Amino acid sequence: MRALGFVSLLMTLGIIAFMLMKQTGEAQQGVSVVQGKVMEDKAADAMALASEVQLKAVISQFHEEKQRWPASLDELKAAGLIDIVPGNVDYDPSTGNLTPKASGAAQ
Repeated sequence: MRALGFVSLLMTLGIIAFMLMKQTGEAQQGVSVVQGKVMEDKAADAMALASEVQLKAVISQFHEEKQRWPASLDELKAAGLIDIVPGNVDYDPSTGNLTPKASGAAQ
């Protein structure tokens, strides 16, 4: 009888260990998803920053060639200097400065 009790105890401990390992695996998988989302957000931020730097360079190039700031970002597109007008920045034609739009700003 004692052997049967010991075997039952080992089986119970084995089942508990298996359930804990499975739960830990699911938790780690959830962490991986969160880490992936953080990395994706950082990559998107880096791409936006790179685009903004390139856009500033195009605006400066336009200013050097024409001795004036572009009237709008649409003028840069019409001149073939950019492919699309980004919606995530505001442009000031009096200074040639770009400012990021607020995340929740209405368009």
